[in-house]
Amino acid sequence: MRSVSCLVLFLVSAFSAAAQTPSATVVGRVTDPTGAVIPGVTIHLTNVDTNISQAGSSNEIGDFTIPYLNPGRYTLEAKVEGFRSYKRSEFTLAVDQILRIDIPLDVGATTESVTVTDTPPVLNTESGARGEVATEKEITEIPLDGRNFTDLAYLTGGVIPKGDGGDGSLAVNGGRADNFGFYLDGINNTQRRNTGAVIHPPLEGVQEFKLITSGFNAEYGRYAGGMMSVVTKSGANSLHGSLYEFLRNDLFDAVSYFDVGKSKLRRNQFGATVTGRVWIPKLYDGRDRTFFLVTWESLRVTDGKTQRGIVPRPEMLNGDFSAARDALGRPLTLNDPLAAALFPNNQIPVSRLDPVSLKMAAYFPKPNLAGTVSNFISQGNATTSNNNFGVKADHRLTSRDRLTMSVFWRPNSVWDPVASSRSPLPIFGARNNTLDLLSYVSYLRPIGTSWFVDLKASFSRKTNNQRWPYGADRDWAAEIGFPGGTTNPVARGLPQFEATGYIMLGPAYDLPKVWSFNNYQYSGAATKIHAAHTFKFGGDFLRMQYFSRNYGDTRGRLVFNGRFTRETMADMLLGWPSSSRRQLDAAGPYHLISNYSA
Repeated sequence: MRSVSCLVLFLVSAFSAAAQTPSATVVGRVTDPTGAVIPGVTIHLTNVDTNISQAGSSNEIGDFTIPYLNPGRYTLEAKVEGFRSYKRSEFTLAVDQILRIDIPLDVGATTESVTVTDTPPVLNTESGARGEVATEKEITEIPLDGRNFTDLAYLTGGVIPKGDGGDGSLAVNGGRADNFGFYLDGINNTQRRNTGAVIHPPLEGVQEFKLITSGFNAEYGRYAGGMMSVVTKSGANSLHGSLYEFLRNDLFDAVSYFDVGKSKLRRNQFGATVTGRVWIPKLYDGRDRTFFLVTWESLRVTDGKTQRGIVPRPEMLNGDFSAARDALGRPLTLNDPLAAALFPNNQIPVSRLDPVSLKMAAYFPKPNLAGTVSNFISQGNATTSNNNFGVKADHRLTSRDRLTMSVFWRPNSVWDPVASSRSPLPIFGARNNTLDLLSYVSYLRPIGTSWFVDLKASFSRKTNNQRWPYGADRDWAAEIGFPGGTTNPVARGLPQFEATGYIMLGPAYDLPKVWSFNNYQYSGAATKIHAAHTFKFGGDFLRMQYFSRNYGDTRGRLVFNGRFTRETMADMLLGWPSSSRRQLDAAGPYHLISNYSA
């Protein structure tokens, strides 16, 4: 299926020059002691960490706008003949911030200067967009379970988690959670399969992020429910780094109320981040020009899982239901569906037992709990292992041209031996190997002091490969004599048997879940500053690809609800299901959905 939607954008707005690009803008007006405006004043903004300056000048009405500034620490200097130089000491610019600094100049020689040290007001008076910025200090110092920085989004008013079972991540101001978008360094970071982020970079590699809740520009037209714009760190002339490990251990835990013994917990989250300038001894020194970020974080988790349930007593598997009870504990009599009578003494003749069901029932473990409603507890150790990497390079090609290249990727492996709402037996557990990837190239060039060109290209990919890991080992269905199951080595295995009230047997019916999602994005924008207005226009082309194949019920699924004998396990051993399902393999290697928007 292919769908094409086109959105032609022509954006004309005041002071919104760097909306989708995760940058900051400084605006203001230059005046003399009488309050008259001063045109032609040169303003330099210098990044304290990289020593890279960006210049602007006041126009005929004294206004100036300097956009596309990387978030960080800056100083400002303004000069014009006949007036003292104006200097403002260090101040900080945040992502998507439009900071107003009005500059009063005093008459005097340019060799004289006036230095202002007060902090500029951070109140947004230039844009109608609303949102909250989470700073680097907040990201690194506020305790976060799992070190997921997006949890800080809940500190913003109007933001709540998505509804149970719904798609998306965050619901903003009553909007749908699947209408929420993610951006990373100005690049689309959203996969629309379930509207989540393609990748979450390591926390130590994040400089800050802004959660925009309303009033955003038309450039964000794909999402009506809010956006999270994340800015990763960039290098500086000096070398900076961090090395860390966070751990949890069951040594410090108590026994859970429902567990027989203490569940195992080993959680180690460790990594390192280094930023600086590129320096190759005797070959290249990138001071004031070439900078890098390398960030890495790994997670190793062993997490004990338990689940209680009911398994048949051993004598039941031989047809002896003399001790069978209903849900209220009353003796239960078994109907014989062939004789329209009761089974004498609730004994099913062994000759009547279905051989396929008997072989399947052999996977039931023996009861291991006494004195409770549930007579069995399943225990297993779930594991998670991933390595999250990020590499970013910023290079100043010339005094005007700026190039940024970056790639973030995270391979992840998860083993779940005790699945919820499926068979809790570890032999029927599921493994999932995934990959998250985002890469981009960004180019920025000022043309004079009033034109700016911003070009971007990116590719991102998210994959899922969740399956029963033992399916390809042998023909499991043939071993129990079950006909009709798939022979595809990717999906083959035992059918799922569900006798209502008892634990399930067999791999989960909806496995494997194999899919991949690709984003191809190409965007370009030109910004023109004229008088008191900023004009921005351009295009953004995004191609989304979703590859998927549905393997649900290809091994077969049978449900036994007691409609024939009044006891679900008796129905199963007789081979009398109340319902069954079997899906044929999908025709073709995959389903493909491509969407285009511009």
